[in-house]
Amino acid sequence: MASYTKIKANNKQGYKWICTLEGPPDPLTGKRKQIPRRGDTQKEAFARAQAVYDQLSRGINAKKNKSLLFEDVAEEWFRVYSKGKVKKRSIITRGVEIKNLNKHFAKRKISTITHRNFQECLYQLFEQGYSFNTISGFKTTANMIFKYAIKNKYILDNPTTDSIIPVKMLTVAEIENKDQLVEEKYLENPTDILYIRSTFLQECNNL
Repeated sequence: MASYTKIKANNKQGYKWICTLEGPPDPLTGKRKQIPRRGDTQKEAFARAQAVYDQLSRGINAKKNKSLLFEDVAEEWFRVYSKGKVKKRSIITRGVEIKNLNKHFAKRKISTITHRNFQECLYQLFEQGYSFNTISGFKTTANMIFKYAIKNKYILDNPTTDSIIPVKMLTVAEIENKDQLVEEKYLENPTDILYIRSTFLQECNNL
């Protein structure tokens, strides 16, 4: 059950609300802890307190995990991944992909990386000229890192979920040129030409 306290504040309305919830019991001591959070409205204060409650109830220690950087979690995951039944080439590839991901997120606290942040990363990789397959590899590695973080209760959500890999849109001129090249390729193939001729002569004989 939530309780509310009205306090003075230097905002337009001159006051704020503190919402206090009873947190879930500590898994070690069994004791409950109060969760106070403030907001401009009771609704806002409750939402903030509830978010903390949800984290604690799922075993997420927000205070402890607040300082975890992406590069630290990525390194931790890579150590585990490297010791599994994977090919040496896959290990090398994942290592390269982590280096690229670190260019975007290394010093970011992993709990603050959002879906929007990750989608922007994919856009930037696309603009830098990386191929679809290469970007797909980056996304796969990031997905495994964030899944590892969720499994170890470092974060709640996976920011790679539903992210989209950009693709190059062909212009009308490029499409027409591509069709022309395909047409020329088949017409220049001697085997295809002989087949077309034999089919034509056969049809003429059947007339």
